[in-house]
Amino acid sequence: GGGGCGVFFFNDTATTEIYTLSLHDALPILLFMLLENYYAMQIESLPEAIILSGGLSVDARYNQSLANLFRLPTYGFEDIEATARGVARLLSQPSLSQSSLSQSSREKSVLENAVFFSPHQDRVLESRFQNWREQMSKQIRESHDT
Repeated sequence: GGGGCGVFFFNDTATTEIYTLSLHDALPILLFMLLENYYAMQIESLPEAIILSGGLSVDARYNQSLANLFRLPTYGFEDIEATARGVARLLSQPSLSQSSLSQSSREKSVLENAVFFSPHQDRVLESRFQNWREQMSKQIRESHDT
């Protein structure tokens, strides 16, 4: 689970001990789980980019790692209040209906305040992901054998 103070925790059901991870240590695991779920969805047409909002969208290291691991351009916002920003934008333009705006103009409007992260090859992160994936597969196989 996630703690509200930048700490992630999990229970070891075999020992009933509780372990904690700093946000710094937990971020790669979060990225790996996101990528694994992305692979599991078996999407036919790949997205053109990742757009992040919310608290983690202000973390440049996380955004760059996400862009690198997914190999997709990534946009993050320095303002973590995405919902409030969207509502304010809609309320500030009462004469414009959502249908009167073209899809591309809405996208450009949203992305003009975003920070762009271009994907780069990150062999260390890719290696850690492959190692994590192998360890997870091993654990799953072992849990099925018992």
